[in-house]
Amino acid sequence: MGYKNRNFNLKFASMYKMIFSLIIGCFFNAQLTIAQQLTFSDIDRQDKADLNFEIIGKMNSNILIYKNTRWKHKITVLDNSMQEVETVFLDFLPEKTFNVDFIAYPNHAFMVYQYQKKNILYCMVVKLDAMGKKLTEPVQIDSTQIPFYADNKIYTTIASENKEKIEIFKLHKKNDNYTLATNLFDKDFKRIHQNRQQLSYDERRDTYTNFLVDNEGNFVFTKETKEGNRGGSNKLSLIQLKNREDTLTFLPINLSTNYIDNVILKIDNLNNRYLFTSFYYKKIEEILKAFFLRYIIR
Repeated sequence: MGYKNRNFNLKFASMYKMIFSLIIGCFFNAQLTIAQQLTFSDIDRQDKADLNFEIIGKMNSNILIYKNTRWKHKITVLDNSMQEVETVFLDFLPEKTFNVDFIAYPNHAFMVYQYQKKNILYCMVVKLDAMGKKLTEPVQIDSTQIPFYADNKIYTTIASENKEKIEIFKLHKKNDNYTLATNLFDKDFKRIHQNRQQLSYDERRDTYTNFLVDNEGNFVFTKETKEGNRGGSNKLSLIQLKNREDTLTFLPINLSTNYIDNVILKIDNLNNRYLFTSFYYKKIEEILKAFFLRYIIR
């Protein structure tokens, strides 16, 4: 009995040493192959606690960061060592500017923004150079009249994976319908197509989400519908507005008798298809959920 225990202990010790050696080896290999250097920028004492910021991207050899505090807007330009090169104040923006988005390219960027004047919302675009300075005068893309207390963040900007197509759309709810207005642009922000559609909407059962544009300029999104007022959805559709067309195409996804939750849509531009992922379950009362993946050829 003692011999067996001793033999077991020797095997256990040998195995422990082997596992420990593997861990140490992996650690040092990781250090050699994934060596990283962290560089911190200096503290900007003008930045306040309520600061909002967005990393626009790297243009030429600089890194551009957009910063916003209340109605003050600026772009901080950093070099490769994270040292501040310049701060550009965006004084041309109206006072009530919000909902700012950027589409960045190697040498320039487009800034899409929204501002409100009385009960009119304006959607604008301006081209910036690699230092965050204005290259063109702002151009109006669209405008919408809204009730005084209505939600004013109705415009959304998305870009295709290759950034050759840019879509600016708005969803404006009125009664039991959504007005969907789309504006498709090329990489130089020249308008390709404009469209307006009406979508039925039951706020207790319907969810429109996953708004995307593919490299061909086709605008897609999903609609989920619940069977009742609670639980997951039991109906799912892919809605597509093809480039230069004026009619929406509804493609129902077969869920059998399953319920779904947390649907995510991705575009596989390389293989010309749309990918769906979601949790699903058989009954509303179920807690444990499985995972499913579906795709549709474009």
